[in-house]
Amino acid sequence: MDKYHARPAVEKILGKHLIFVKVDVVENPGGEELYKKYTPQQGGVPVWIVLSADAKVLADSFEGGKKNVGFPYHPNELTHYERAMRAALPALTADEIALLMKELRDSGPPKK
Repeated sequence: MDKYHARPAVEKILGKHLIFVKVDVVENPGGEELYKKYTPQQGGVPVWIVLSADAKVLADSFEGGKKNVGFPYHPNELTHYERAMRAALPALTADEIALLMKELRDSGPPKK
């Protein structure tokens, strides 16, 4: 997700609404505790979570609260990401969502 979040268009859109904090469960002290606190099911990385200022989960990478989509790649994962962003950031416009989804597809692994 780092590559995606670093893309200028993504930074411009999401940077108006979010502060990005990368937490590595191995490298960051307390990272494993945060992982356990905010993931409904352990297993799989990356995990992404959108929190409110008061640490309420607005959206996360767990499709249906169960399966971690990680880096959204497959159609159902992309749909989950789009829904999550719409729910967490209702001020995003349709054009901004479309651009985010294009950037996500472009920054993902090459399709075979």
